[in-house]
Amino acid sequence: LDEKLLQIIILRPETVGGWIVDLLKDKTKTDHVVDYMESFKMSRDMIAIAEELGGLDGLVPSLNMLPWDQKVRIVNTEVCKALLNASLLDRPAAIVLVYCDLVFMAIMLGVFVETVDGVQHPGALTNENVAGLVILGLLNIFFMAREASYGWIMVNLGLKKAYFTDVWNIISQLASACIIVVIWLALDPEERISLRFRAIASLASLFLWLKSLSVVKGLNKRFAMFIEAIGLMVDGVKEFMVVLFISLFMFAQIFNILLGPNAFPVDSEDYENLNGPVKFSSKLISLLTVVGMSVGSFDGGWFNAEGHPHLEALLRFYYIFFLFFIFIVLFNVLIAVVSEYYDFAQTQSKSLFLVSRLEMVAEFSAMGLTKKGLFGKWEDTLVRRLSILRAPLLIPQSVEQSDVDEGEKGRLDIMKKMFRSLLDESRKKSNEELYEVRDLLLENMRLSKKGSKK
Repeated sequence: LDEKLLQIIILRPETVGGWIVDLLKDKTKTDHVVDYMESFKMSRDMIAIAEELGGLDGLVPSLNMLPWDQKVRIVNTEVCKALLNASLLDRPAAIVLVYCDLVFMAIMLGVFVETVDGVQHPGALTNENVAGLVILGLLNIFFMAREASYGWIMVNLGLKKAYFTDVWNIISQLASACIIVVIWLALDPEERISLRFRAIASLASLFLWLKSLSVVKGLNKRFAMFIEAIGLMVDGVKEFMVVLFISLFMFAQIFNILLGPNAFPVDSEDYENLNGPVKFSSKLISLLTVVGMSVGSFDGGWFNAEGHPHLEALLRFYYIFFLFFIFIVLFNVLIAVVSEYYDFAQTQSKSLFLVSRLEMVAEFSAMGLTKKGLFGKWEDTLVRRLSILRAPLLIPQSVEQSDVDEGEKGRLDIMKKMFRSLLDESRKKSNEELYEVRDLLLENMRLSKKGSKK
């Protein structure tokens, strides 16, 4: 595709076909699709090519299941931006669904909070309780239907594993399942005041609020950067968390050995007089105490052992070692790791946003909302009427300086200042050298004139 003649022949709307989706099903041939889409440049055929690509069944969901590096390459191509814009902004049903998601999710969260709080009584359900459960159930059915349609398309495309291992899909499915259980338990007078009901409701609340992040992350670049940065940080600190918990278990066992029940039995006088034995009286309590110490919740008095000078010296040694190793060494490593991933998210904020938008369009495509002509002759009229809603969702096509990520802009500004100062210093030094050379030439000319006169 680097040859000009082949570009003229191949890179045209007429070459778009089902072969692209077929190649995406074969993991060994996905690079060909990436190269194909990267070869398109801004041209008069860009919109037509995007329309042809949008008409392929299963294309966008298949693109969404590519490996991360290929997905980033795809979404940064101009033809993919045109495809995402055409599949979302030129389809009235998709535009309306974006805002319906936001409104329905906000209503669902509010209704869930009020309903769970309102049904926890042993008497009969009030009309408000029943209405809240009905609204919660209907909204849950709406989101479940969306997930089911998306999952069905993924299974038919042979992407079942990729769909069921996606974190956001897992969170959405768990949220729906927990809400079903909450509604079921709320119908039983005894169950809705039980600990089991509150435990399931707390899990449902956790997954619902996490699911709300997936709804907003495809709206704009800032949302995508912050939410994806959290995911990158969590993924990046896995190994660090293992080291941290090994260290916490180490100190928990050390303090349990020195201050535990074998050293100070519960019925002993020292157990009553000293604070340390109470805080490290068992392995579990010792671990919880050390975890609290790691976030600053501790008292130096725990490591005072009056009447036991050797033990007190040993305790203070481990106490100082704990402060140095946990607070100075490990937490500074954590700050460095998190800062690195946040910096990466800033520089890649445009790519993160485009990937989030691809995920949104892939779900709409699976539901059949991105097909052209759903509303017949009224489609163009509806698109114009929804222009106010379309504007915030537009992806810029041109790659200008204004399209550079904000974090990258800051770095470019710093580099410009550095190069400008170096250039000014170099110019100043060059001018000084030129002046010296000029003075030497003038002096030589003066001396040569004197010699010629003599």
